[in-house]
Amino acid sequence: YVLVDRVHYSDTAPWASQADGYKQGLGASLQRRVAAAYGNEPTNWVAALPSAGRANNAPLTTPPSITTQPKSITVPEGLDASFTVVATGAGPLFYQWRLGAEPILNATNATLLVKSAGTSNTGPYTVVVSNPGGAVLSRIASLKTGGAPFALSGPDDVFAELGGTATFTVTLTGTQPMKLLWFHEGNPIPTATNSSLTVSSIKNADAGGYQLWASNSFGPFLSEVALLTLGQRPTLTTQPAPQTVLVGNSASFSVSASGTDPLSYQWFFKGIPLANGTLKDLILPNLSLSQEGEYQAVVRNDFGSVTSSPALLTVLPLPALSIVGTVDTASEAGGSPGSVTITRSYSSALPLKARYTVGGTARSGADYQTLSGEALIPANALSISIPIQALDDPWVEGPETVDVILSTDPSYTLTLANKATVTLIDNDQSPGAEGTNVVGSISMTNVWRYHQTAELTATNWKTPGYDDSGWPAGPGALYVENDAIPVPKSTPLTLGRLTYYFRTRMDIKDTNQLQLSATLAVDDGAVIYLNGQEAYRLGMRDGAVTYTTSAQRSVGNARVEGPFALPTTNAVAGLNVIAVEVHQFDANSTDIVFGMTLEATTPKPVAPALGDPIVSTTGEFQFILTGGAGQTYTLERSTNLVDWLSVRNLILPASGALGVREPATKEPGAEFFRATLKP
Repeated sequence: YVLVDRVHYSDTAPWASQADGYKQGLGASLQRRVAAAYGNEPTNWVAALPSAGRANNAPLTTPPSITTQPKSITVPEGLDASFTVVATGAGPLFYQWRLGAEPILNATNATLLVKSAGTSNTGPYTVVVSNPGGAVLSRIASLKTGGAPFALSGPDDVFAELGGTATFTVTLTGTQPMKLLWFHEGNPIPTATNSSLTVSSIKNADAGGYQLWASNSFGPFLSEVALLTLGQRPTLTTQPAPQTVLVGNSASFSVSASGTDPLSYQWFFKGIPLANGTLKDLILPNLSLSQEGEYQAVVRNDFGSVTSSPALLTVLPLPALSIVGTVDTASEAGGSPGSVTITRSYSSALPLKARYTVGGTARSGADYQTLSGEALIPANALSISIPIQALDDPWVEGPETVDVILSTDPSYTLTLANKATVTLIDNDQSPGAEGTNVVGSISMTNVWRYHQTAELTATNWKTPGYDDSGWPAGPGALYVENDAIPVPKSTPLTLGRLTYYFRTRMDIKDTNQLQLSATLAVDDGAVIYLNGQEAYRLGMRDGAVTYTTSAQRSVGNARVEGPFALPTTNAVAGLNVIAVEVHQFDANSTDIVFGMTLEATTPKPVAPALGDPIVSTTGEFQFILTGGAGQTYTLERSTNLVDWLSVRNLILPASGALGVREPATKEPGAEFFRATLKP
């Protein structure tokens, strides 16, 4: 057999869907319009009532009719193109566009948009317009690409430096072949015949406007003018410097740059741009610890950019200040000055000004040199010492205190050790007990250095040469005690130790016939050392004493005990070191107390007196010398009350009286005797 025709009918557009009698219920049939035309073409059929053996009936629904055919177009390659058809007929109308014989997917509207026309989508386009009664095919509309040259992009302005390179580029569309030629300031560049132009080793004469001329069979084209502007990229003349500041303070970084204006700035912190960092100077107020790190600036203009070296910002926490007395006593008349030391919790490259007030019983400018109220801890130093210089005066005074108290300041914090005391020792002899002079003293509130954190048995802690500057200091009495005691509770200690160590210094002005008298407030036992030698023990057993030696007694509440006489053989004129170790009855004791007074006295000078002499039967002069017990007097004789001859030195006994016998001379005339106090 011979296959004449084959039709693949569907009851959807663009076929005449009314021909499906079963679905439409009209009993219509599919009737061919032109017998000789291609059978498998929807536009060659209509839906009409059956007409077997007769001429075709009229369509049940008038098929569409195209009133405006799509038109052929030519567009530059790469641009969009569109076709439109206008049709009439009973609705609904359906559209299906074709490229060649192939339907175009989703092209079902009266207008077809072809995106980015090119070789893949040029050719003949048609559209089938249909309704349930039939369909109609449009005329062919061709899509071609081509046309006069046209710039899709470029050229752009270029900023460049002398000696550098600049490139101008134009992206063109249009029918090939094209002729291209670049112009500079209206003058052709004969060798520049490509869509890109590169200007190398730029000179001043190369500045100005550049244009591309293009031409093809469709016509000419002249691009916009692109300017080549000459200038200099930024160069840094000043780099930002690293800084170290205290938290809460401000910091600033700065850069200086040269280059063609305008220059723009952007600061970065750890690589992140700062919203407020768009000026040459970066100011950072009220700094927190989180702002520590590296800062950099990028300087830009139209010709390029430059990045600064990183500058490290170190943000330090506020240092904590403490103060201790490093030399707790100061003496008049050229004696060694006392001193206090202010220490910060860490050293840094920043100097730190510490402020303080001065109090105590001593008078500024009268008893000691006036202090300024400020002390500067130098950069990279941990501490600064302040000398307390006693001033000599003629007045008899007891020990006086100079209190140096740290003041608050935004640049630091204070520890509990914010006060130090130096005791001024007077050099003017004052009467002590009747017939004595006080030549040195320690009061119950004397400042002591103390150690309560380690065992010192194996060290020379009690000797004058031991360095106790690292020990904390505080006035007496030193204590852990909840109950009332008869001495001031001044400096708290910490429980848990079996033995506590204390040191101070006392200035003794004279050791001639020296006597030392001490009182103690101690809980539980103590051993006293003078210049490294044991001087007294209270509440302690005989024998060697170590850290683990417990007191012989358990004291309920401390009381003042004494006075006790201390040996003077180890005392010296000048500064003497008093060291005391206080022992607990056991390590579980609930209290610890230490306070001490010490008074150094010498006999008060007593003027001598001679009783009227008598002549003994043996021809001797006899008389009574009275004066101060233990004091030395010089006996002198004269025959004219002008020239005196020293006879001998006499030391008076405890009674203060001594019988003296002197042989009479054989010279005629009177003889005279006198006694003087030997210095």
